[in-house]
Amino acid sequence: MLTTFYHLAGAFIVAYFARTLVLAFPLSMRSTRNIATVHLLAFALIAAAVIAIRLPLGVFSAPQLLPYIAAQIFWFLFDAAVKKTMRARRSAGG
Repeated sequence: MLTTFYHLAGAFIVAYFARTLVLAFPLSMRSTRNIATVHLLAFALIAAAVIAIRLPLGVFSAPQLLPYIAAQIFWFLFDAAVKKTMRARRSAGG
């Protein structure tokens, strides 16, 4: 149980930094499509790194990517909520 927590916590941290790295590219976070694109690119980056590291060692299996998918979904929902909040603040004049 504790090992699963550590894997999930690590996935959240790695997903956050991958998202931040992808945001360094000139993609704006103005539309939901761009937010989704950022998170898909971040997941592709993570998946490529995991596969490149584990496949040559013969220890890769697809379920190892599940915590990263969960983390990307969380960060996508977080970014979408922040975007919605910022839009509401702008329209309220604050």
